[in-house]
Amino acid sequence: MSMLDPYAGASAYDLIRYVQALSARVAAVEARERQRPGIPVTQASGPLLIPPGTPSTPPSGFYLYASGSEARWRSASGADYSLVPPTIPQGSAVSDVTGEADTTYSGNEANLINDTKGRLNQLLASLRFAGLISSF
Repeated sequence: MSMLDPYAGASAYDLIRYVQALSARVAAVEARERQRPGIPVTQASGPLLIPPGTPSTPPSGFYLYASGSEARWRSASGADYSLVPPTIPQGSAVSDVTGEADTTYSGNEANLINDTKGRLNQLLASLRFAGLISSF
């Protein structure tokens, strides 16, 4: 037996027993790590590394995991969500609401209609500014 190769001269049977014992130790470590409770994160102290693979449904709370290059979330209810924000397609152009309330409406009703028209135009302007709908 040498210091560089402690298994030099060992029989094939001894090497097989060693590999079996080592495999059992690795399996025990893997099983223990699967049962390790999560670490609560209350403040970022550096990069957050999310392990790849699909976890089982947690008994409570949630699991963060990675599927390829996509971060995902699995909750205790079994719901599974991507954490990649969706791409929102831009809506079609919409013209402003014009005109005034018809004179057949009472003063209060006409004011309500005109106020609603003004608020709708403000909403359309906000959507255009945010790039969610096209401008003419």
